[in-house]
Amino acid sequence: MDLFYTEIKTKLGILHASATNNFLTSLSWKKKKKFKPLIKKINPILKEVKNQINFYMKGKKINFDVPLNPKGTIFQKKVWNNIKKIKSN
Repeated sequence: MDLFYTEIKTKLGILHASATNNFLTSLSWKKKKKFKPLIKKINPILKEVKNQINFYMKGKKINFDVPLNPKGTIFQKKVWNNIKKIKSN
Protein backbone atom coordinates (compact mmCIF):
# COMPACT_ATOMS: atom_id res chain seq x y z
CA MET A 1 0.00 0.00 0.00
CA ASP A 2 1.48 3.32 -1.09
CA LEU A 3 1.25 6.30 1.25
CA PHE A 4 1.34 9.68 -0.47
CA TYR A 5 2.24 13.02 1.09
CA THR A 6 1.86 16.69 0.30
CA GLU A 7 2.13 20.07 2.01
CA ILE A 8 -0.74 22.55 1.87
CA LYS A 9 0.32 26.17 2.34
CA THR A 10 -2.32 28.20 4.19
CA LYS A 11 -2.37 31.62 5.84
CA LEU A 12 -2.16 29.78 9.18
CA GLY A 13 0.89 27.73 8.26
CA ILE A 14 1.70 24.56 6.41
CA LEU A 15 -0.60 21.56 6.74
CA HIS A 16 0.98 18.17 6.18
CA ALA A 17 -1.36 15.63 4.60
CA SER A 18 -0.92 11.96 3.81
CA ALA A 19 -3.26 9.54 2.08
CA THR A 20 -3.54 6.17 0.47
CA ASN A 21 -5.31 5.84 -2.87
CA ASN A 22 -8.58 5.45 -0.96
CA PHE A 23 -8.45 7.49 2.26
CA LEU A 24 -6.96 10.55 3.95
CA THR A 25 -4.76 9.10 6.70
CA SER A 26 -3.29 12.19 8.34
CA LEU A 27 -3.74 15.97 8.38
CA SER A 28 -1.49 17.82 10.79
CA TRP A 29 0.29 21.11 11.36
CA LYS A 30 3.37 19.11 12.38
CA LYS A 31 5.39 17.10 9.93
CA LYS A 32 5.23 13.40 10.75
CA LYS A 33 8.80 12.12 10.93
CA LYS A 34 7.79 8.53 11.61
CA PHE A 35 6.36 8.12 8.10
CA LYS A 36 9.60 8.03 6.12
CA PRO A 37 8.29 5.73 3.36
CA LEU A 38 5.95 8.45 2.11
CA ILE A 39 5.87 9.29 -1.57
CA LYS A 40 5.92 13.07 -1.93
CA LYS A 41 3.38 13.15 -4.70
CA ILE A 42 -0.18 14.39 -4.81
CA ASN A 43 -2.79 11.75 -5.61
CA PRO A 44 -6.54 12.30 -6.23
CA ILE A 45 -7.41 12.14 -2.51
CA LEU A 46 -4.73 14.70 -1.58
CA LYS A 47 -5.75 16.92 -4.50
CA GLU A 48 -9.31 17.01 -3.15
CA VAL A 49 -8.08 17.65 0.42
CA LYS A 50 -6.02 20.57 -0.88
CA ASN A 51 -8.99 21.97 -2.84
CA GLN A 52 -11.34 21.72 0.14
CA ILE A 53 -8.84 23.25 2.60
CA ASN A 54 -8.11 26.15 0.23
CA PHE A 55 -11.84 26.72 -0.33
CA TYR A 56 -12.42 26.74 3.45
CA MET A 57 -9.49 29.10 4.07
CA LYS A 58 -11.10 31.58 1.67
CA GLY A 59 -14.06 31.76 4.04
CA LYS A 60 -16.36 29.60 1.93
CA LYS A 61 -18.84 27.25 3.57
CA ILE A 62 -18.01 23.64 2.89
CA ASN A 63 -18.89 20.17 4.05
CA PHE A 64 -15.64 18.24 4.07
CA ASP A 65 -16.34 14.97 2.30
CA VAL A 66 -12.92 13.42 1.79
CA PRO A 67 -13.01 9.68 2.60
CA LEU A 68 -11.43 8.90 5.96
CA ASN A 69 -10.22 5.71 7.58
CA PRO A 70 -9.93 6.72 11.24
CA LYS A 71 -7.79 4.72 13.63
CA GLY A 72 -8.03 4.50 17.39
CA THR A 73 -9.90 2.94 20.28
CA ILE A 74 -13.58 2.01 20.06
CA PHE A 75 -14.43 5.32 21.76
CA GLN A 76 -12.23 7.31 19.37
CA LYS A 77 -13.86 5.61 16.38
CA LYS A 78 -17.31 6.52 17.75
CA VAL A 79 -16.17 10.14 18.02
CA TRP A 80 -14.87 10.06 14.42
CA ASN A 81 -18.20 8.66 13.20
CA ASN A 82 -20.15 11.39 15.02
CA ILE A 83 -17.87 14.12 13.69
CA LYS A 84 -18.68 12.94 10.16
CA LYS A 85 -22.35 13.73 10.82
CA ILE A 86 -21.70 17.42 11.58
CA LYS A 87 -22.77 19.71 8.75
CA SER A 88 -21.76 23.34 8.37
CA ASN A 89 -24.52 25.89 7.91
